[in-house]
Amino acid sequence: MATLGIAAFAVNLLPLIALPTGASAAGADYQITVTESAPSMTYGDLTPSFVAHLTVPSDDPPLAGNTPFYVAIDSQNYAGSLSGSFPTYTLFVALPPPSPSVGQHAVVAKYLSPNHGWLTSAPVVLTVLKKTAVLSCYTTNVTNTYAPNTPLTIRVEFSNTNAPVDIQNGTFSVTFTGPRIFTSANLSANSAGQIFVSTPPATGTYHVRCAFSGTSSFNPVDGYMGVPTIIVSANNPVGRISLYTSPTPVSQGVLTSWKVVVSARSGLPAPTGDISIRIGSSYTKVIPLEAAGSVTFQAVAPTLGPSSVITVWYDGDPVYAASSANFPLATPPISAYSAPSAGTAVSTAASASATPTPASTPTPAASESTTAATQAIALPSASHRFDPALASSTAQHGGVGPYVLGAVAQSTAVAAGAPDSP
Repeated sequence: MATLGIAAFAVNLLPLIALPTGASAAGADYQITVTESAPSMTYGDLTPSFVAHLTVPSDDPPLAGNTPFYVAIDSQNYAGSLSGSFPTYTLFVALPPPSPSVGQHAVVAKYLSPNHGWLTSAPVVLTVLKKTAVLSCYTTNVTNTYAPNTPLTIRVEFSNTNAPVDIQNGTFSVTFTGPRIFTSANLSANSAGQIFVSTPPATGTYHVRCAFSGTSSFNPVDGYMGVPTIIVSANNPVGRISLYTSPTPVSQGVLTSWKVVVSARSGLPAPTGDISIRIGSSYTKVIPLEAAGSVTFQAVAPTLGPSSVITVWYDGDPVYAASSANFPLATPPISAYSAPSAGTAVSTAASASATPTPASTPTPAASESTTAATQAIALPSASHRFDPALASSTAQHGGVGPYVLGAVAQSTAVAAGAPDSP
């Protein structure tokens, strides 16, 4: 059986004179049909393939490589791979990108007979459905603790789609859900994929949600936030950050008890929120403060050097600004800690003047590394591990980059609420 081949390409629609499938063209019988591998597809995905079958009229010559035999979708003709021998032929067509538009499309097979004109099959219908892309939203700020009405730049990205999302034809919204609900709607992204909002005017802890309205080709979608929770804070400086350990000094590879105390300012409530500890390139995960702004936990100390410094990060809360403090390896023992009496606060604190260099965009928390897992031998269930993998994740300490701020045993407020860099 002889086989003919034609490379896949699209050609303009030629004048069409359609005769019914299987009809008699001036006394010559023929047959032309088309089938599709699937009746529907999603916009941007791989298009179904089509197979046209043709039995030419008996008075037509054999098909040559340039004989017009196509599959047509609406007004566009597509050639493909031709096989067979006189009088029966098969045409296989796999559509190249881009995808047909969303909606229903008529698909027919067409053959230009030299003796009878255009012969056309009965149509099949291809339905193109809207695509649901995955939306991710990332703040470009260096912290997740902000002053009220702080400008935020949010970068939007889409995945799970082969076709680019036509963001210029849709809008975004950002919703802050906390003590009250605030929504910024009808936001248009710029050419860099950025939208601009402000934090709520009221202090509190807010869950942040971004969403896209959709377009004629894409469904509406709720987005994933790189840092899903922010704190809108009055940005009062904490009284002091204190660290106690047992044993002391901290030694590499030794199971150690750590007690962190974040003291209140006079007349203000005890700090709430999260802390984490950094030593070198290793961090603990975020750890919630407990009663009176303190927490005690166990962790095996990571690799240490002669100049190693312990940094305690406090992520802030609706009352207090995010801050940090550095400590030597020889810290006071936990037994030396004496809880302040009710209503008493430590009044000494470093000024809130340090401004960190912008960090990279927050990313989801990293999983625990193999190295960290090997440190966990016989650890109590309430222990926390130092993990080098967490050093690259700004989400581990409230979105603040891995900076060494403040002076030994003093707290330095991170400059929360500073406007974004352009």
